[in-house]
Amino acid sequence: MAGMGALVPGLVAVGWENFFLDSRQHLELSDEQSQQLFLIRKSYLASQQELEKALTQAELALYHCLESDVVSSTKLESNLKRTAELKAAIAAAHFKATLEAINVLDHRQHLAAERWLKLRLEMLQPSSSGDHLNTGELNKPTRKVARRPRWSTAFTPRQLGWKGW
Repeated sequence: MAGMGALVPGLVAVGWENFFLDSRQHLELSDEQSQQLFLIRKSYLASQQELEKALTQAELALYHCLESDVVSSTKLESNLKRTAELKAAIAAAHFKATLEAINVLDHRQHLAAERWLKLRLEMLQPSSSGDHLNTGELNKPTRKVARRPRWSTAFTPRQLGWKGW
């Protein structure tokens, strides 16, 4: 499909969380498509769980390596590489499953997902008409400003002989 490459980042953003299953009605998914997406999600979650277990074991090995009396730099480096590889494998599995989910949809659904993403992004941005300036949203302080004490900063109450300070 020509021009499909431009749609992929937006489709990945829409399908990343739940593989388009939470957009079922908006995308008008068929029962067969829903079933395929559910199987992709189930397969991803199973592989993710295995990778997470392996990652936990690799991180424990890393911590045990650090707890020893003598820390070997080669052992430390190999444990760090292993944890990084597993984190990358989890991300790669998620991308692979999301791309598989994108391939389940037809082009009409790709365009509907892209429109849905644009609408969501527009709702998050302030309007260009300047209406947000009248709401006072930008004028609200982000943090409380501490008030200066009434006494001189040159002397503290204790230095002045006040008891109880």
